[in-house]
Amino acid sequence: MAGSIEFCLDDITDADWDALHRQVEAECQTKRLRRDNPYTLDVIRVLRGRSNGMSRPMVLHFVLKNRERLGLEIPKTFEQTVQQSVERFCVDSDVFKKREGADDEGLFSWPHGKGRSHWAVRQPQTDNWLRAFVAKRQEQISKSGI
Repeated sequence: MAGSIEFCLDDITDADWDALHRQVEAECQTKRLRRDNPYTLDVIRVLRGRSNGMSRPMVLHFVLKNRERLGLEIPKTFEQTVQQSVERFCVDSDVFKKREGADDEGLFSWPHGKGRSHWAVRQPQTDNWLRAFVAKRQEQISKSGI
């Protein structure tokens, strides 16, 4: 993943995901990335490639396990933090609608309806967001050496 900005999202390895998460966490610790929603990346990692989505409890479980395995921060309000991140980018949420999010910002959906506790990614939007996110990180690395 390092080096070229052009890459195939299907070629992202577990090691690449881990490195990306560690970098994001390091930047969060310095408060430079709080606005970039690092938990959005966590949820995408869990849901990407699952065309039918996954139950909210399972997503939370896997996000938690991934963060524990990487030794990343887990806030006391973990479930609420992840939920807020999803709602901010979920086309079905009142939060997304209230902020009048653009369609390309709609990364998540609730395929079984609001309150059904099932989350999914919107693949084209998520892939585009992920490409931009990785490109931004690569640019920051090349400029700062982080």
